[in-house]
Amino acid sequence: MTIDHWQCKGKSVWRNLSHLWEMSCLERFSYLANADTSKVAYTILATVAVVLAILTILGNFLVLYALRRCQSLQNSTRALLASLALSDLGIGLFAYPLFVAYCLSIVYNNVDLFCAIQSPYAMVGYCLASVSFFTMTLITLDRFYAVKLRHRYHRVFTIRRVVMTLTAFWLFGLAWSFIWLVSESITGVTVFIIIFCCIIITTVSSVRTYLAIRHHQLQIHAHISQQQGESQVSMGAYKKSLNTMMLIFALLLACYLPYFTVVGVIMATPPSSYTVLAFNVTSTIVYFNSLLNPIVYCVKMRQIRQEVVALLPCFSSENLRRTWINPRTIDVLHSSADERGSDSSDVCTEVWRPTTEAGILGCVT
Repeated sequence: MTIDHWQCKGKSVWRNLSHLWEMSCLERFSYLANADTSKVAYTILATVAVVLAILTILGNFLVLYALRRCQSLQNSTRALLASLALSDLGIGLFAYPLFVAYCLSIVYNNVDLFCAIQSPYAMVGYCLASVSFFTMTLITLDRFYAVKLRHRYHRVFTIRRVVMTLTAFWLFGLAWSFIWLVSESITGVTVFIIIFCCIIITTVSSVRTYLAIRHHQLQIHAHISQQQGESQVSMGAYKKSLNTMMLIFALLLACYLPYFTVVGVIMATPPSSYTVLAFNVTSTIVYFNSLLNPIVYCVKMRQIRQEVVALLPCFSSENLRRTWINPRTIDVLHSSADERGSDSSDVCTEVWRPTTEAGILGCVT
């Protein structure tokens, strides 16, 4: 492959992207509305988006409520998770409704609605995507410096500095989304540069954190002492929290991978109704990540899971008693109580006292 060949390929890619970005609203609408499967496909997308929007709003609201009540987590960790949950909540409150309107404008052949929501839909997407990636990058850096700085970590990563950094991320996301009104091409190139840099920083930080934890654990095995044993428990907790954050980041990349693949196809080929449809389908997959995050929080983080379960009426302790206690077990317990001569009415109290003291599902990790 010669240099001229790669220069020609680069010009072709840029020409395809420029053509897509410089298309007028009417030209874009004609690409979508004239396709044979457009009405069926976009009706399905709109229906799926409505369901996912409701679940996303509910899930992230529960997470934010749990973070507000959960005092066992560090303040900096709560702030980072709250920022990520807020961006996910924004997807449910703003991105999904705009996407539904976008799909319905194609279904009902309403070009005025289609053109009216182009700018706010793109701006909301760019803003929330940038905040999500920035926050995930800061979370991995937080875990890295927690291991590296040890006892100096709380003096460096104060809650005030974390909140100021997150505020700067949100302000940048809001300001940067308005660049789309000036130049779509600049915004499109910038978003890929930002995402690429966030992926590199997150990957390098995670690898270095794993290596630091592994090195510290080897040192502990070589020099066993009581103080170092406590450090080993601390390193284990850091490793567990890092695994949770890396799972969240892996799901983020998995949801963005189909989107990046379709963008690569659009870059290599001229745009068509099918590639634009694939672009919108993969956008729905990207938004689906906002529902996966609260599920991961509840599955992997016991403190958040306890607060969420305690909030839901169907999982209250009284309903858990009625649902989970086997009647045959109760009969056996009553017989044992009669043999001991104790009051059988206290059986349920004796059975459930440990659960109440530990918190609902407190023993589950």
